[in-house]
Amino acid sequence: MALTNFILTVVGVGAAVMLLRSDVKQSATIFRRNVRHIRNWLEEESAAAAKYARFCLLLNFANLLLALASPSAANLMLRLVWIGSGVG
Repeated sequence: MALTNFILTVVGVGAAVMLLRSDVKQSATIFRRNVRHIRNWLEEESAAAAKYARFCLLLNFANLLLALASPSAANLMLRLVWIGSGVG
């Protein structure tokens, strides 16, 4: 009887270990995939923020020229900034 209990315990523990190993591998795979997605999202957001910052800088420069130049030249500059920024 003791030998049977021992064998059943070893089989049960072995089955639990095998299930946990496969579960850990699957969880690690999902975690790596999620990290990759998050990294891609951060890179996309960073690129969008840099593009918007360039646009704001160009717009501020155009507004400065607007204050210094004639209205027609400033209007042309604002159009060029809007087209060149890629926002519009």
